[in-house]
Amino acid sequence: MSGRFLAAPFWLGIIVLCSQFSFADLQTRVGASVCLLVVSLSGPFPPLLSGVAYGTTIDSQPLVAMDTRGVEYPHTGLLRALEKREGDAFPDHWWAVRGRKVAAGDLDPRFDDGTGEGVFAERSSVHGGVVVVWSNVGMSGFYAGPQTHIVDMIALTEPLLARLSAKEDPETGAGHYGRIMPAGYLETRVSGENRIADPNLARYYEKLKIVVEGELFSWARLTEIWRFNTGYYDDLIDCEFYRFPTPLEEALSATRIRPGNPREFLRLGEEYFAVGREADVINALNKALQNNPSSFKNLYIVAKMLKENGLKTQSQAAFKWAIEVAPVYLAGLEQSGKYDQSLKVLKRLALAHAYIWEEGSQAEVFRIFKRIIEGPYTGVEAELYRKIGEFMDRVGSYEDGQRAYAKARDASK
Repeated sequence: MSGRFLAAPFWLGIIVLCSQFSFADLQTRVGASVCLLVVSLSGPFPPLLSGVAYGTTIDSQPLVAMDTRGVEYPHTGLLRALEKREGDAFPDHWWAVRGRKVAAGDLDPRFDDGTGEGVFAERSSVHGGVVVVWSNVGMSGFYAGPQTHIVDMIALTEPLLARLSAKEDPETGAGHYGRIMPAGYLETRVSGENRIADPNLARYYEKLKIVVEGELFSWARLTEIWRFNTGYYDDLIDCEFYRFPTPLEEALSATRIRPGNPREFLRLGEEYFAVGREADVINALNKALQNNPSSFKNLYIVAKMLKENGLKTQSQAAFKWAIEVAPVYLAGLEQSGKYDQSLKVLKRLALAHAYIWEEGSQAEVFRIFKRIIEGPYTGVEAELYRKIGEFMDRVGSYEDGQRAYAKARDASK
């Protein structure tokens, strides 16, 4: 993808090169055409030879060197479209799907498995349309329609964010330079009132609005264009803050962008723990759980985080909550055939019982371990089977212990 930066100079170079030759006679034109055809077929994935299956066998690739056309072709390619039945939505790429869903009024578009991105999406009180935070905005914007204002988190189409320093990130892909989302900016876009928390940035935004939204040929707009291009307002932006944000500020920004994603609030809780802000920790973790109160995984992570940071009472409550939701959570995974994920839940469930260890915990751990021994789980570590065997021996279930030891030997081969 880094080659995109060379596209314009490469094309200009071709024009300059071609200007040195005359293409007046037929022989020269035919020869040049043949040369171009040969060059176009010399690459590893020539478009002229691409079939309907192109892109379906591409493995995961590094962002800086990926075959982007191959990645997107299964969901956007012409030959793929011709295979669709009449009435089928196409492109069926997620970026198009979420755009259609938002255009239809769904502010929480979800994948087929029921999960979503959890991004900020609210209906504006000013124009009645939707304000949503996305990256990869071209396809989504086309299908979401003109009533949807997309705040581009990598700032390709967002005037204010484009003028903030990109976050320092050596692993970022070409052209995908993330920004810190300023506190209050999304609320500003929804309400039409300037609610940006940073007073200097708020003033900067007011001036920028004149340039991007003001009367096209007004003297005020022309004046502000001159001032922006001569650096008149540059001092209003704290470049160091946006270029090198603290881990806490990065986590806060992520929750503004994805307020419906519990992982972002779990990360925020960790950062609040790191700076000793215990009250804010509890608030962040509560928001994580509110986003998905039936998720055993999230409850277990919260409980363990609280335990590791010395909040015993809160961690015990969270572990008990995790134990309560586990049966339904496990049933959903196993009905979907996700036994590898189910195994992880069972291991964590046993640990949750061990952490609280009250009356009945031993019996619950016994049932969990017996389920692992008898279940259709693959990839169980030999060490886990050995620990199960030792537990079974301690509780007097020697036959189950021997079965666990036998499985440990098989897993070690």
